[in-house]
Amino acid sequence: MNKPKMVIFDYGQTLVNEKIFDPLKGTKSVLSEATNNPNKVSAEEV
Repeated sequence: MNKPKMVIFDYGQTLVNEKIFDPLKGTKSVLSEATNNPNKVSAEEV
């Protein structure tokens, strides 16, 4: 299986109208699954 170079998420009032939207929580979730974070960027920095 080939790994994608990048994944783009388009969520939060664009495609889905989500009343309760917490972008920080979503970013933390995505970063927790990242296989590589060479600059050690936190969710708050994103």
